[in-house]
Amino acid sequence: MHKKLFKLFLFLVVPIVMFSAVVNIYAQSVTVTQFNNNLYWNISSAYSSDVKMLQQFLTNQGLYTGPINGSYLTQTYNAVVQFQTKQGINPATGYFGPETRAMANQIISTTSNTPQTSSSVTTSNTAPSLVSSPTPTVTTQQVTTNTTQTVTNTNNVAPTVNNLILNPSVETANGTKPLNWVSGKWGTNTTTFTYPTAGQDGAKAVKVQMTSYSSGDAKWYFDNVTVVPATTYTFSEYYKSNVVTNVTVRWTTSTGAVSYQSLGNPPIATNWTPRTVTFTVPVGVTKMTVFHLLNKIGTLELDNYKLVVGSGTLNTTTLTPVDATVTAWSSWNPVTTWTTCASNIQSRTEERTRTIINGPVNGGAIPTLKETRTVTQSCGTTATTTSPITTGTGTLNFPKKEWGAYTGWQENALTDLETVLGTQAKHRAVFIHWGNEKLFPKYLSPYVKDKGKTLVVFWEATNYNVGTVNQAGYSYDAILNGNFDSYIAQFAADAKAYGGEVILIPFSEMNGDWFPWSITQNGNSAQKHIDAWRKIREAFRGATNVKFGWAPNHDAVPDTAANQFEKFYPGDAYVDYVGLDGFNFNNPWMTFDQIFGKSLAKMKVYNKPVYIFSFASAPGTQKAAWITDALTTQIPKYPEIKGWIWFNENKERDWRINSDTNALNAFKSALPLTLPL
Repeated sequence: MHKKLFKLFLFLVVPIVMFSAVVNIYAQSVTVTQFNNNLYWNISSAYSSDVKMLQQFLTNQGLYTGPINGSYLTQTYNAVVQFQTKQGINPATGYFGPETRAMANQIISTTSNTPQTSSSVTTSNTAPSLVSSPTPTVTTQQVTTNTTQTVTNTNNVAPTVNNLILNPSVETANGTKPLNWVSGKWGTNTTTFTYPTAGQDGAKAVKVQMTSYSSGDAKWYFDNVTVVPATTYTFSEYYKSNVVTNVTVRWTTSTGAVSYQSLGNPPIATNWTPRTVTFTVPVGVTKMTVFHLLNKIGTLELDNYKLVVGSGTLNTTTLTPVDATVTAWSSWNPVTTWTTCASNIQSRTEERTRTIINGPVNGGAIPTLKETRTVTQSCGTTATTTSPITTGTGTLNFPKKEWGAYTGWQENALTDLETVLGTQAKHRAVFIHWGNEKLFPKYLSPYVKDKGKTLVVFWEATNYNVGTVNQAGYSYDAILNGNFDSYIAQFAADAKAYGGEVILIPFSEMNGDWFPWSITQNGNSAQKHIDAWRKIREAFRGATNVKFGWAPNHDAVPDTAANQFEKFYPGDAYVDYVGLDGFNFNNPWMTFDQIFGKSLAKMKVYNKPVYIFSFASAPGTQKAAWITDALTTQIPKYPEIKGWIWFNENKERDWRINSDTNALNAFKSALPLTLPL
């Protein structure tokens, strides 16, 4: 009996052990080089070689024990999360994007990336030694076997005296990039990173050029440096740019939490220009880097960075301002229909526009870009005109607006409305709740994507069937703790696979008190809103067809300082469109301007396209006039408004366009002011 069992053991177990050894040998056969592509959950098999290299890298880091098969699924995703957590990348989303790639490439370039003896290896956060010559720095690694190794890092270039930045003048190369520097981009844009290019002092510099832009940004930035909380530092640089740019500091706390702070918007500089700014490190922050980023079509060159302890002064270099050059005026075009003839007189409003060709430079002026005039005529005679009236300046100018509607979940609901109105909408809005109708609405593809429309998704962290806002399971803490990571990753993958244009709106009306994500509920706060938003945004970096819309309520409820929508803004790098929600509930009756006027004025500071993401009026004898005023007078006077979406449902009120015949006719009359599909 024992002999039979032993033979069975040889027959079954030994081959398994041998097969495991073969698999292990295969797992170590992939060569790990620099990562060039962003990788994410269930990415196309075309990137299988990149995923295999990632799996090998994570295996060598002691974080991955699965097969080297090129499939980015649960095991790979979880290992990436572990790597991000270990490296202090927050939020740890499982998305192998620019920041995570940069960290992995840094490890690859500074070590042989050989397998670790333990899955828990940390590098000390001691500041680099401040020496004047480019000698190797020495760091210490603590291994879990309680033995300490001293590792000489021959790749890092030491900073110059008092300068905390490694390789601050980008003179030392690491292949096609400067050592200790990272290039990164996100969003929809066409960007080229160049190194080396001629520097400020005749040596090397870095350059980023954007030739097309829809969203996102691109930048060169130095490796994180260690800083002391509540201490004053001075940062300086030399730059050249043919457009206005932005400088943002990224703070990292000892727990790995990341936040951002703007250091201003440097003006156009055609020659190498110094810029200096002084700041105090927030409490809790232990590391930082600086992004001088490009977020529009143009060119930016950078050189001679410096970060030192102590106070400095802002650059006082005198630059000659040059006004923007503009095109000739367009022809006058009507923006309203002729008024009803009264006392044998009728009138309409017309406008003409021009656009910026170049500039402005060094703080120069932007001339008037739009003028309007009132045209009057005797009924049936030739028109006369009044003098032009200047109505707005700036670069955001959408004379005609895109329009859309929320019409419910039925596939053909919007089509039916378009048939009634006799025109096509640009946007189809839907509501998706995380707890019940949680899947991405791919079923709408024939009705939206295939017709060239944009799908607007209000993505709501709630279980709609519960019927209460007291849902701690959908709080920002639950999101930040990773409870929804797999759901978010799958939703992002489905949105990417959908392929059509999407505007995704998480946590709309966050400054109200009627949702589980309101700050008055479930232990939420404005900062947690920002952190959760950024975590979600990072998970969608691979879905370039998805733009993010930020949609606070038009007023704060409750109206407290902590609940003003400005407190919730996630940052320019995380938002593509800003907008507002608001409704005329007839309690009391409110005009469009009374609802949105003050908040639209506040929205100007973000300098982003604006949408009225959800609005409508209660029924009544004045509804037709309300629609006419909103669509033909109020909305057209805001050049920054790109579009609007009507909430067409009989819910708290009968918000529908066709709640009465007069309202429907008023809506039809206003639609010529919108852009055709």
